[in-house]
Order: sequence, then C-alpha cells, then structure tokens
Amino acid sequence: MPPCGGNKWDIDRLRRRFGSQTDATKHRARNTVVMVIGIGTDIVKIERIARIIQRLPQFIDRVFTPAEAEYCLSKAVPAQSFAARFAAKEAVMKAIGSGWSEGIAWQDIEVTIGPNGNPGITVHNACAQFMESKQIHSIHVSLAHEKEYAIAYVLLER
Repeated sequence: MPPCGGNKWDIDRLRRRFGSQTDATKHRARNTVVMVIGIGTDIVKIERIARIIQRLPQFIDRVFTPAEAEYCLSKAVPAQSFAARFAAKEAVMKAIGSGWSEGIAWQDIEVTIGPNGNPGITVHNACAQFMESKQIHSIHVSLAHEKEYAIAYVLLER
C-alpha cells in the first residue's frame, strides 16, 4: 500500500515538503522520536457534578485547585467547566494506568488555560513524581462540553 493511504495529493504534498522519500526519512531521523505512553478518556454528566457541588460545597476545594475553581466560577455555567475538568483528571488517571494507587491526589492534576485559551495539564506532587519515573514528558488534553455532558481526552507521550 502506498504511503498516506495511496492518496496522490498526500504523496505529492509530502514530496513538495521533503523533496523525496530519502529526504523525508532524514527529516524524521533529525527529530526526536515520540512514543505514545497512554490514552485516557472520560465522560461526565454535568448535572451530576452540579448536584454534588450543591450538596457538598467542599467538593470544589477537595478536587480542584484554587486556580481551577476561580476559572470555573467565573463562567456563566460553572458546572460545565467543573465537569470538564473532573473528566480531564479522570482521563489522566486512565492514561497513566495506575488508578489512584500511586498516592495521587485530585489536586495533583491541574487543568490550566494557555495563552490562546487552550487547555493544558500541569501535574504536581505524587503525579509529577510518577510521570517523571515513567519518563512521560508531554500531556495533551482536549475538553468539550454540551448541555448534558462534558468529555475529556488525554494523550501521554514519552
């Protein structure tokens, strides 16, 4: 099967970018090899998080960092943002594959907001130590929410 699924446009585009297959191989060799270590996804019913927060306001302080709480509370529908962040924390744990057995606390996984408004993950304490021990150097996250559900997808790379 030809590279790129045999699509002539894709092959031509690669040749224009790299010159030839040999040049493309050399380009790949110059760059660091990236290995996917884990993938995690989680979906959360927004209403469930809203009910938990209403019944147990301390849930926010136990699960979310002060920066996460401040961000979520600034939104028109805070439960959507809380649910997306909760899903992200669960997705990170699924991607790690250790569950909560490594002594990782909820606040050890923090959803941050980049300069362009894109989400990111910052790890602290036990989670940072675990990631370092597994040589995980990059965490990618995608968050989405609609009326009823929030979802997070996480990819870990070495």
